[in-house]
Amino acid sequence: MWNTGLVVLDASTLLNMYRYSADTRSDFVGVLNHLRDRLWIPHQVALEFQRNRLEVIDQQRAAFDSIIKVVASAESTVSAELRKYKRHSSLNAEALIADYQEATKPILKTLESARSVHDENAPGYLNQDKVWDLVTQLFDGRVGPSFSPEDLEKIYSDGRERYAAEIPPGYEDSKKGEPQCYGDLIVWKEIIRKASEVGLPAIFVTDDGKEDWWRIHHGKTLGPRVELVEEFMSGTSHRIHFYSPEQFLRLAKDEYSVPVSDAALGEVQEVSSRQVEDHVRNVIFARQKELLQQKRMLERSLARQDDSRVRNESYEHALAAELQFRALAEDARDRAAKVRFEIRHLQHRAEVEGDGQAGIEAREALMVALDHQARLEDEMAAIHNQLDHYRSLRNAAEREREMGSSRADRVRTRIADIDADLAEITQALGELDAGR
Repeated sequence: MWNTGLVVLDASTLLNMYRYSADTRSDFVGVLNHLRDRLWIPHQVALEFQRNRLEVIDQQRAAFDSIIKVVASAESTVSAELRKYKRHSSLNAEALIADYQEATKPILKTLESARSVHDENAPGYLNQDKVWDLVTQLFDGRVGPSFSPEDLEKIYSDGRERYAAEIPPGYEDSKKGEPQCYGDLIVWKEIIRKASEVGLPAIFVTDDGKEDWWRIHHGKTLGPRVELVEEFMSGTSHRIHFYSPEQFLRLAKDEYSVPVSDAALGEVQEVSSRQVEDHVRNVIFARQKELLQQKRMLERSLARQDDSRVRNESYEHALAAELQFRALAEDARDRAAKVRFEIRHLQHRAEVEGDGQAGIEAREALMVALDHQARLEDEMAAIHNQLDHYRSLRNAAEREREMGSSRADRVRTRIADIDADLAEITQALGELDAGR
C-alpha cells in the first residue's frame, strides 16, 4: 500500500489545511507532494471541500471575536461583583476595577492585533485563498468523475437499506436528510470504483472519527470497520487501510524520510481531537435542542389537559343539574301518585252515584284528573330525559377528570425524565469545557 497504493484524502482532512498553522500546513503539503503521483480524491470529496471551505474560514476568524467577547464579558462580571462592595471597609472597589481594566487592555490589544494579522494573511474569500490554490494544484487531474444521476439513485436506494441495517459507512449521518446523508457512502463507492479500475490497494486518510468508519471498542479506535475492509477486498481484490491525518504523517515520515516536525504532528493531532470533540459537542447540542422542543410541546399539552379547574367545573355543573332534575323527578312522582289516588277515588264515586248529579260531577272530575295524569306523564318523561342527559354528562366528566389526571401524571413523568436527560447533557458539556 505504501509503495504503490492510491492515497485518498477525505474532505475533512483537506479542510483541516485551513486550521493548521503555516508551518504545519507546509509539512503536510510536503508529504502530499512526495506522493503526488498517487494522490486521488473522489468527486464527492472535492464537492464537499468546495461547499464547506468558506464556513471553515469564517470559523477561524470567529474564534477571535469569541475570545474577545469572553474577555470583555469577564471584565463586566468582575466590575459588577466588585461594585457590590463599594462600601466595604477594607476594599477599594473602584481602584480594583481600574487595575483589572488596565490588566486586560494588553490582552485585548494582542487579540485585536492577531485578528488583523489573521485577516491579512489567512486564507479567505476576501483575499487570495492560498489553501485553495495548494489543494487545487495538488489534485489537478486527480479528481474522480461524478456518478451519473441514474447511478446516484441506485446508491440512494442501496443507502436506505444499508442505513436501516446500520451497514457502514454513513448511517450516522442519516438525520441529515436525503440526499445529503449519503455523502460518505458516495465517497466509499467512488473509492472502490477507482481502485477496481486501476487495480491498486488504497490508503484512506480521514479525519472522520465516527463509528460508521472505524471499529471502536471501549472507546479505543482499533482500525477500519471489518465490513468495509471486506467490501473493498470483494470489489477490488486489494486491501485498504485507514489512517487519521496524524497517523498518516507519522508513518509517511518514517516510510519516505520526509521532513515532518514533532510540532506539526502535535498540531495535527490537536486539530483532529478538536474536530472529534466538536462533533461530539454538535451531537450533544442537537440532542439538547431535540429534548427542549419535546419539553415545550409536552408543557403546552399539559397546559391544555391539566386544567383541573375546568374539568372540576364541568363535573360539578353536570352533578348539580343531575341532582336538580332528580328532585324534579321525585316531585313529579309524588304528584303523579296523588293524581292516581284521586282517579281511583273518582272512579269509585262515579260507580256508586250512577247517573245521578253526583255521579255526573264525579265523571267530569275524573276526566280532568285523567288529563292531568297524561300531562304529568309527559312532564315526567321530559324530566327523565334531562336526568339521563346530565347523568351521562356527569359520568363523562368524571371519566375525563380521572383520565385527565392520569394523562397529566404521565406527561409530568416524561417532563421529569427530559429534565434528567438535560441535566446529564449540561454535565457532559461542562466536562468537555473542563477538558479544554
